[in-house]
Amino acid sequence: MLTLADDFMRMAQMRDWMAGQSWFDVTQYRINPPQGGAMHWSRPLDIPIAGSVSFFGLFLPSTLAEYLTLLALPLLLLGLLMVVVFKTTKRLVDEKSALVAAFLLPSFPLIIRQFLPGRIDHHSWQILMAALAMFGLLDRNSKRGALLMAFALAFWMHVSIEGLPYVVMFGAILAASYIFPNFASRPVKD
Repeated sequence: MLTLADDFMRMAQMRDWMAGQSWFDVTQYRINPPQGGAMHWSRPLDIPIAGSVSFFGLFLPSTLAEYLTLLALPLLLLGLLMVVVFKTTKRLVDEKSALVAAFLLPSFPLIIRQFLPGRIDHHSWQILMAALAMFGLLDRNSKRGALLMAFALAFWMHVSIEGLPYVVMFGAILAASYIFPNFASRPVKD
C-alpha cells in the first residue's frame, strides 16, 4: 500500500477533527509545537475519510477501520473517475470505445498513482473534479452542464489552488465557444 507524508498528515487531520478540533481550525499542533503549523488544506475531504472510518469502526477496531479506509476510499474514487470518463467519452464516440477508455484509465501511471490504496490526499479529488468539469462542459443541456462544471471547478478550487490554471482554461473554452459559437462545433450525444 502506497502512502506518502501527505496521506499520513491527512489522516492525522481527520483524527484531530474527529477528536473535537474545530472544523475551521486546520492547524497541525504536531508541527512546530506548541503553537502548531498552519495547514493549507480544507476540511471537506475529511468527511468521506471520517465517514468510512466510522462505518468500518462499527464492525472493526479503529486501527483496522482506518486501514480499510486507506484501501477502499482510493478505489472508490477510481471507480467514480472511470464512470465519469466512460460517460464523457460516450458523449463523443460510441459506447464500446467509451468502455475501452474507462478501462484503460488505470493503465496511465500518472493517474493510477493518485488512486492506489493508501492515497487519501487531495490529488485524486482534483483529477475527479477535472473529469466532472469536462463532463459538464460537454453536456447538451447548457444550464445543467454549467451547474455541474461550476460545482466541480469550485470544489476543485476549494480543495487546492493548484486547480486555478485549469479553471482559467475552462473559462477560456467557454468564452471562445460564446464568441465563436460555430468554431469547432461537434455533435455531442446525450
